[in-house]
Formats: sequence, structure tokens, C-alpha cells
Amino acid sequence: KIYPSGDGCLTGFYKPDVPSRSIDHYNNAFSAKPSLFAVWALLSDGFPRVEAETIKGKGVVPYVNIFPSLDVFKGYKPIFSPDEIVKGGCDAYIKRVAKDAVRFGEKHGSFFFATMVEFNAEWWPWSRTPYTAPAMRHFWQIFEDQGANQYATWAWEAFCPASYEKRVEDPESYYPGDKYVDWIGMNVFANLKNPRVHENTMFRD
Repeated sequence: KIYPSGDGCLTGFYKPDVPSRSIDHYNNAFSAKPSLFAVWALLSDGFPRVEAETIKGKGVVPYVNIFPSLDVFKGYKPIFSPDEIVKGGCDAYIKRVAKDAVRFGEKHGSFFFATMVEFNAEWWPWSRTPYTAPAMRHFWQIFEDQGANQYATWAWEAFCPASYEKRVEDPESYYPGDKYVDWIGMNVFANLKNPRVHENTMFRD
């Protein structure tokens, strides 16, 4: 498992770009490598080994995020709902991700892993259902059975409910349990200079 550094903090980022180019840009701007770089992939596409290997090759820890579906944006198919995951309808896909995660881990070591992020917000297909937490546990158990959890550090990634009224619920009711969580994360956004970004959640909130 991955633990905080001696300074108590890991700094990284996500950018929808070629990981090597983004990491080099970060390094040139700050004269230091990021600790981690986030990359996402659809469950139907499997574990993003190429991207993860590129990130690891730069001496950076991959933060792999698997989305069960993305129909809310561009009509991506197939659509995997939390109840379908719980009932085993996605097991073949999850096992494939787990096996590729093991292959990556055996060669490159540990990585962060998350799935069904921002589950307490209303805008994802897997959000705010009675099956959300059980689906996370089912996903975790397949990873455990396949041996992937010796390399995967699981992050439970909620969305900050401050300033969002009824669109974002308290995340606690979707917590799968300590057994299934290594790190707790929360997505919070604020940008005072970009008019296209309307979020302005203060750190104290």
C-alpha cells in the first residue's frame, strides 16, 4: 500500500493529455516531479496499462480511475449500473481489469485505484443508489480474489457537498467500510479567474 510521504502530502494532477508530456511540463514548471498522475478508463476498455506504464516510467505513481460507464457525456456503451455490478453482470470485465492490474503490479509496483467516484453527486450513472456501496465492495472483492489488492491502494473519492444544496448528498451513507478503503478523498473545486468554472468552494467549507 501507498502511504503519505514524510512531509505528509502527495502532490499530483490530472490532465487529459499524453501523460509523459504533461509530467514533463509539470517538471519544467516546478523543477520537481509530481508524486502522482491520474488517468481514467472505461470498465469496458480494461486497465489502462499503457498509460500507467508511461506514468510509472517517469517515476510517478499512477492514480487509476475506472468508470463503469460514461453515457452521461457521449453515449459510451455498454452501460454498467451499480445493481448490475452487485448481481455479477460485470464480473468478466472487472476480472480482466484485476488481472491486468496484477500484471502491472508485478512489474511496476503499487498504484492508486478508484472506481465510481463522486458517488454522492447526482451527475453520474452510478450515483446515489442503494447499490453504490455494495458495488464498490463487489469490485474490491474481485480484486482481492485475483490478487490485485496487494498492488492497488484503494481511494474512496467523494464530492464535497458544500455549496451544492440538493445536488450533492452527505457521502457518509455511501461509505463501503474500512476494509475496502485505504485513502479517503474529496473533490472540491474553486477557480476565481476562469469564468467557465462556476465552483467557488472555500477551503474552510
